Amino acid sequence: MMAAPDVIDTVVGPAPVLHRLALGVECLDAGTGSRVRTDVAVGRELPLRLLPQVHSPNWPCITLEPKGIGRAQLRYDLTTPEQTPIRLRLVDPGRRFVPRRFDLAWWQLSEILSADATPTPVPAASRVLRPWLWPASGAILPGGVTVVRGVVREQGTDRPVRWARLTAVRRPPGAGPGDVVGRGHADDRGEFLVVITDTGTLPPPFPRTLPIDLQVIARPPRPDPDPNPPSPDPNPQDPDALGPEPGDGYGDLVVEDLVHPSNPPLPGELDNAVLRGTATPPGYVPNTAAVPTLTVPVGTELSLTTAIPFAP
Repeated sequence: MMAAPDVIDTVVGPAPVLHRLALGVECLDAGTGSRVRTDVAVGRELPLRLLPQVHSPNWPCITLEPKGIGRAQLRYDLTTPEQTPIRLRLVDPGRRFVPRRFDLAWWQLSEILSADATPTPVPAASRVLRPWLWPASGAILPGGVTVVRGVVREQGTDRPVRWARLTAVRRPPGAGPGDVVGRGHADDRGEFLVVITDTGTLPPPFPRTLPIDLQVIARPPRPDPDPNPPSPDPNPQDPDALGPEPGDGYGDLVVEDLVHPSNPPLPGELDNAVLRGTATPPGYVPNTAAVPTLTVPVGTELSLTTAIPFAP
């Protein structure tokens, strides 16, 4: 919500403020560190009462204003409430990247206006989010990339482990903890692509194959449904609650917490393990199931014919 019209000094003279940036989002490709080259839907999740009567259960959001491929923005206006945090959902409909969700403590308009009255206004960099998105089953990768493709399933079942995260570790026989040489996120079907980005501390010349251990973290599998469930709740959803709605395919996707950067922003606030998707998300536990060491051919794709088992 705008106060009285503001005028700011620019290099070409005084100019009226027509809008203020609440949040900018720039999605980065975890494989390259550059902006993604495909459209990503960026939305702000809202309570049911604020959504259109007809909307997709998979998108209980208002879509942020697109600003080019992989970029979006939210501007302060009369519909922007003074509240924190906001919940963001990022989804690639083409399954080239694995979705992500965040709770973000964003800058309030009152804070922006207050800072504008001082010598240290809040810069745009403090209001920009740059999350990394990890390749999914539909990713188009360049030739010569070393990739492990597979699926994670609950040990002893055919049920996929949704939203698991994997780390590839090169561990020579008899060595210590090993070198992290690649990472990946699994999707709602448990499918993953782990791109091997280097060979760790192995000196050149590079080998033709690498022995890789795949370490998995995920939420513990949900128990089987109760065969005698209680009577349904006559008021199944709080109208002020943020999902998940029935039929929301992303409703169990982990939500990761972020704080807004300082003024001015610090390097660790603009690029950190949570934004990169390498931190352990809330509720995730390591895999206790035995996973055999893989022999991965360098410069090509290894498609696993058996699932990676997961047990908490």
